[in-house]
Amino acid sequence: MIDMPKHANPEAAAVAVPVKSGATAAAWAVLVGMGGTSVTYNIFHAVNHGRMNLGLALLYGIAPVFAAMCLSHIVAEHASGNAMKLAAFAVMAGAMTLSMGAIASVVAPAAGPWMRWLFGAVLDAAALVALRVILEGRSRKASAASAMEAAHAIAREAAGKVAGLEAELSRVLAELEAERKRASSPRKPRRGSPRKPRPSSAPEPALTSASGSAP
Repeated sequence: MIDMPKHANPEAAAVAVPVKSGATAAAWAVLVGMGGTSVTYNIFHAVNHGRMNLGLALLYGIAPVFAAMCLSHIVAEHASGNAMKLAAFAVMAGAMTLSMGAIASVVAPAAGPWMRWLFGAVLDAAALVALRVILEGRSRKASAASAMEAAHAIAREAAGKVAGLEAELSRVLAELEAERKRASSPRKPRRGSPRKPRPSSAPEPALTSASGSAP
């Protein structure tokens, strides 16, 4: 019997289920909605409060949200050291602070002096969580595909070994059957004339007595 590794078992590989399509659709909806809202508030703040032209206002509004999302992807996927992760988190926190500051300046008349910061934080945090869910769904799909491919390769290798063992077993059985037939068949006599029985010698005459008299 051929033992297959547990991690390469096709049944175990098939258990890896990616994120459901409904959750992925909801994550995309949250990402587009929250990210789009943050960008809109940032652009409005740049045009009305900062007196920027439209081109610079678009860059000012899109850049913080785009930087936060891309850095979230880098931190999630890139295998780097702690220093690289801390730098990425610092830049991401700065980008989110810029976005939250612009949003807070716009919503201050409605939200008040303290709650205005919460609105921007909720938008940016929700967008990052949704992006994380989308990235995890892709990673799980890739991992499941890799595991399935590895399981298929091991299954093909095992099938080849089984076929080789079956061929070897058939050959051994054929040799044993031929040997059994040779052992059970009767031996044939050798060719040639059979030997004639040797004639028995005539009995010798009785010896005369020591006195020499005839019988």
